[in-house]
Amino acid sequence: MASDIPARSNGSQPLVIVGGGFAGTTTLLHWLLRVAEDPAVTADNPLRITMLERNPQQMHGGIAYGQTPKFEYNLNLSSRRVTPFARHARPEGFPAFEEYITGLADGAPAFKEELANPSRQLYGLYLQELIERAAAKAGDKLILERVYDEAIDITETPQGARLQLKSGGVMDCAHVVLATGFKEAVLPKFAFNAAAHPSFLDYPYSDAANRFYDKLLAGPDNAPDKSLLVLGTGLSAMDTAIRLLDSGYQGQITMLSRKAMFHPTYRQYVDKDYLSAGLEGEPRAPE
Repeated sequence: MASDIPARSNGSQPLVIVGGGFAGTTTLLHWLLRVAEDPAVTADNPLRITMLERNPQQMHGGIAYGQTPKFEYNLNLSSRRVTPFARHARPEGFPAFEEYITGLADGAPAFKEELANPSRQLYGLYLQELIERAAAKAGDKLILERVYDEAIDITETPQGARLQLKSGGVMDCAHVVLATGFKEAVLPKFAFNAAAHPSFLDYPYSDAANRFYDKLLAGPDNAPDKSLLVLGTGLSAMDTAIRLLDSGYQGQITMLSRKAMFHPTYRQYVDKDYLSAGLEGEPRAPE
């Protein structure tokens, strides 16, 4: 059977995946597994794949599962549902997420205390582990490189495409996969005049957000008579409120929703219950 691996994606003209978040990482993962199994790809003419990511802390984790926030945000769905593999299609030698975290706990008993609510950053580390296993499986049939830069323009060429990078360089490639994922938030009109104010935070998952929280929690605005407004009641809003409360914020938090939507309360599991029954599925029944 003829291979459907792109013929021009060789050592000189790579396949480039723009974006190292969840979408880009799962795309890379399945390409690596295909390379490992395809007899038409050999070490004499290896497939070259380049992953382009502008933020090193988001490589193989992205916004949702990257390492940027200092706060450990919890997963908001079942450990069994956050899988990069189709149902019943997980390759041998690649653990499911619950197997990965249980294995970590077996090697470090104290870690079991964290299993009741695994963090999203931990899932990012799991994705990194899968990529390393898949790359090892592909072996010499693959040239994998990670480039930390930002694509700002793309043009078609006779050989494929050329990416213009923010650093000033260019990257010629045979094929390009755009996996930029999360669309940059656009401020509503009413927030334009407030965007530069030190008491305004437009994006809760960043180094700038870390500095915002540190300053707020350590300053005079962290007092019982102070207040903070969160616009929205979705996942990001809940993450913001949880981080504030768990970090010792003493003021009043008001959450404003235009659709009156709110996340339900989840029951808490101790680790022994989590290991025996807590992996059966979500959402957990509201109390």
